[in-house]
Amino acid sequence: MKMYLQFGYGMMKLCEELLPKMQDSAVILSPRDLNETQIERFSDKVIKAGGITLLDPQLYAPRCDHEKLTNHSYWPKDYSTFSFATDTNTLDNLLDELILLNEKAKTNALILPSIFCSRVESTWLTIYDNIVNSSKRYHGKRIGTLCLSSETLRFKDQLEELLLRTEMWDLDGYYLIAEHPNDNYLVEDPLWLTNLLTFCAGLKLQNKEVVLGYSNHQMLCCACAGIDALASGSWMNVRSFNLDKFWIPQPDDIKRKKTWYYWPEAFTEIKPEFLDMAHRKGLLDQYKPNSRENSQYADVLFSGAIPTTTNYREPDSFKHYLMSLYLQCKASSRTGFAETVNFQKTLLNNAENLISFSHDHRITGQKRDFEECVDVNLAAIGTFEAEKGFLLNRIWN
Repeated sequence: MKMYLQFGYGMMKLCEELLPKMQDSAVILSPRDLNETQIERFSDKVIKAGGITLLDPQLYAPRCDHEKLTNHSYWPKDYSTFSFATDTNTLDNLLDELILLNEKAKTNALILPSIFCSRVESTWLTIYDNIVNSSKRYHGKRIGTLCLSSETLRFKDQLEELLLRTEMWDLDGYYLIAEHPNDNYLVEDPLWLTNLLTFCAGLKLQNKEVVLGYSNHQMLCCACAGIDALASGSWMNVRSFNLDKFWIPQPDDIKRKKTWYYWPEAFTEIKPEFLDMAHRKGLLDQYKPNSRENSQYADVLFSGAIPTTTNYREPDSFKHYLMSLYLQCKASSRTGFAETVNFQKTLLNNAENLISFSHDHRITGQKRDFEECVDVNLAAIGTFEAEKGFLLNRIWN
């Protein structure tokens, strides 16, 4: 499984530094954070650094008011559900402009726009049919966007209806975005995660490429469904999807920044203040990544000084997280379905032991602690294996 960089605010320098170290990676460009000139110039840097480019049209909320996003030439000026459902000229014009922007970005595939799917119903499906039909004017690789609400992902019948429709769409793959329940960073709903695994596997059974966007380390388990890539970024709003980011932020939305250290073996993020406690107890080395390649951006935390007195800063935190996730994605897929499932279970059981050890010493990840999610992921993987294992064991490539 590959790992792609989900572009967000302030990620230019991060991408330029990380891409040469991330083989077969890509950057999913964000029109919300880049104007047309920046997209064109930055794409050249991505390609020069050894990456490939994709462009997320971010048409999830066509009535949004984020000025940088709505100023793009492809953005519909007078959106109405009726026009998207009935007027092919509206979509044709949008696709023409979007294709031009993709050409400037030198993307290797066209990610089609799509409206946020609050539920799978006739109007949304009609609009999607129209988008797919209009996109046939593009003769390269086409990837459909499926941005699904947390409620949609709780209902098996809606997902099955959607899978029936995807069989009819002549597309090369899907850019899947899954809204987390209750806007939580880490998902605590095993049914939601089970359904996500099953839906991903359903798309893969149709021989489609699947990229899971706006993700974090909890979604490494989707390797069990055979997805092709997982996309993540620096801030939480590019590690879990939230429609609010496409509106102008209000003063109350601005939160105080915190620096976190990702402990990859425990799937847990910890504040340096808690690492100070580990240092005091003589336990700090227990939190160091096992892989030397994995620790390069966090080495300063384990240099012998009290962690909060070191020069470990926010950019180091982002780079460490993304490089760690890249290595975990790279290692997550095994030769067969059973081997991949067993590997994921082993990782989760090991994480549970490490978290338990850490908690015994009152060192926790607080709201980013993975303790509650270990059982969530194990339950989802176990149910997915019981329901789909026989089929996937037979056809896994």
